[in-house]
Order: sequence, then C-alpha cells, then structure tokens
Amino acid sequence: MSTTAKFRLIRFSDLQDDTPRPWHGWRRKGRALIYGRDDYEVDLTTCTSSAEVLDWIAQISQKNWATAACLAGLVNALDDIFDLQSSLCGCGHDKRLTKTEIRRRLGMKA
Repeated sequence: MSTTAKFRLIRFSDLQDDTPRPWHGWRRKGRALIYGRDDYEVDLTTCTSSAEVLDWIAQISQKNWATAACLAGLVNALDDIFDLQSSLCGCGHDKRLTKTEIRRRLGMKA
C-alpha cells in the first residue's frame, strides 16, 4: 500500500491573523476613547503610566453598564493604541509615556 504525502510550504505571515480585535462599543474620537453614544469618555492623554491605565480599567469595571465584552473591548483598544506590554508594563516594570509620545501614538501634532 503506497501513500503519497502532499506538503505545502507556508510562510509565517500566513499564520498571522490580521483581523482587527473587537473594541465592543468603544471607538476613538480625537484624544479619547468613547463608549456608546458619547456616554463615557476615557481621556487617552492621561494614560502616561500602567497605574493610570489600570485605574481607567478599574473605574469602568465598577460601572453597572460595563459588561465583560465592554471591558475586553477597552483593554483591546488601549493595547491597540499603546501596545501596553512594550510601552507601559513589560516584564512587570512600570514604564511611563510622555505627553509627546502619547500625542505621536494618537497621530496628533506635538
């Protein structure tokens, strides 16, 4: 009994999922993340340290309207904008972003 194996060479880029992560109701508007119809606003220029980002997450988690999807969307949005692990909290070390760096990440003039 003979079997013929067929192999296909794949590239690393073929394995990457380029589908954007869902923000579950959050959207970016200027220097803020907005939830719903302008119901709640996170000022991204205040996100200069891991503690300040965590404070926003904790603050929103206490809202009665904040679902698990809402919180996941907020974390995804913050990570997509700031690349949290490399810019603010990599290896468990608190790092800081300058206002200039935040403006650059938001595509705003310095």
